[in-house]
Amino acid sequence: MCEVGMKLRAEKCRWGCSEIRYLGFLISEKGVRMDDSDLKPILKLKKPENLAELRSLIGVFSYFRRFIRGFAALMAPIYDLTKKESTRDWTEKHDKILEEMKERLTTAPVLATPKFGKPFILETDASGTAIGACLLQENAQKEIHPIAFYSRTLNKHEKNYSVVELEALALVSALKQFRVYLEGAGTSTVITDNSALTSLFRRKDLQGRLARYQIVLQAFDVNIIYRPGKFNKVGDHLSRYPPEEDIQIKAIELKDKISIEKLMEAQKEDKEITNLTKNKEENIQIINGLICGKIQNDWKIIIPAGLKNTIIKEFHEDPLQGAHLGLQRTLEKIKRTMFWKGMTRDITDKIRVCEVCQRRKIVGKHLSREEIYPIEPASRPFDRINIDLLGPIQKSLRGHQYIFVAVDSFSKWAMAVPIRNQTASTIADIFFKEIVCRFGIPSLIITDQGTQFMSSTFQDLAKSLNFRHSLLPLITNQRMD
Repeated sequence: MCEVGMKLRAEKCRWGCSEIRYLGFLISEKGVRMDDSDLKPILKLKKPENLAELRSLIGVFSYFRRFIRGFAALMAPIYDLTKKESTRDWTEKHDKILEEMKERLTTAPVLATPKFGKPFILETDASGTAIGACLLQENAQKEIHPIAFYSRTLNKHEKNYSVVELEALALVSALKQFRVYLEGAGTSTVITDNSALTSLFRRKDLQGRLARYQIVLQAFDVNIIYRPGKFNKVGDHLSRYPPEEDIQIKAIELKDKISIEKLMEAQKEDKEITNLTKNKEENIQIINGLICGKIQNDWKIIIPAGLKNTIIKEFHEDPLQGAHLGLQRTLEKIKRTMFWKGMTRDITDKIRVCEVCQRRKIVGKHLSREEIYPIEPASRPFDRINIDLLGPIQKSLRGHQYIFVAVDSFSKWAMAVPIRNQTASTIADIFFKEIVCRFGIPSLIITDQGTQFMSSTFQDLAKSLNFRHSLLPLITNQRMD
């Protein structure tokens, strides 16, 4: 600090603390929690006497909504009192909501610090008045802790949606809300209590809003599984999932042409599989009509020989499953729910002779997995910068038709520079003048796979300045944070 002339005010510093107060919250290595001293005046709140007090009450609770699961649904009746057509009659129902909010605030969980680059768990739910979600993650002790909660009320149009559309809306809204966590985190798990949602987005005949939701979903690497409502509840003191009393099998990631009925029929025709049930093997059980085996303490569907190649083709080539994923990721996706003897060898043999994969290896052999999926968080300002181009737009009087956009991942500081063209030399020149000369050389630059950034000009610049250049998957080139 002395070398760069920085000074600290001693009375504002805290050293050797295991926990520190910041913006009304207590932050420690375990995560973020509410400060009990701030709750005392909140617990003394009484029913509002006028509109100003009502809005003040909502504002106080809204500040802590990130700690409250289903906040919007719970507060919906109080929100309704602020509408112009409301008579603003505070009833016993509103008293109960006020007391319930106080109770939830006093028992709010600690929100764990996210581990970027590791898979997350996302629980979503919808009702007739609101949608909500909970983002969770497993820690080193195999305990599942909440990272953040999200909820909002439905508008008058959304209240007319069908049940499936509401559940889909909850899923897509949650993915957008937590996009900064989920991108680059590997395959995350989405848990829903609507079984139709597990296969809905693999259909090719979707129209209207469901088709639009399907496009949004393709930008995320998630595995949607079904868990009945009685098991899909995250308690206020959440630290891990309650043990399941019934055996539940993860949703099968197959398109409609491989139906559950077809799979059941194929199992019955496979003598090797049927013999397992006849012999009453300890690790074999029929679950929801499907013959399953217990593999490493997890029940998985046993795939008959006649469907092996079809399963591999579906998971490897289907664009909704990922479209020609590599060997390891294809293996991981299939192994989550299925099993057959020699599956690793069979999958490896199929992918090695895939023509599309071979062509991709030639074109993109210089792109490593790490380059495609940058996951490490920024450690300081201007250490990691996202770059993108906007345009063409209407040409200005000075001939500018594009905008060079850069966002610092650490501070979220953004800059926009008008440019006349989007050639590689122009991009390299603007990058050097506006970023390197002003803020120094970053350690990592993240871009899409535009020709300007893939060019030898930009690659040579990266080598000469010694910064890493990472590329986003094509389907995720939507916006930067």
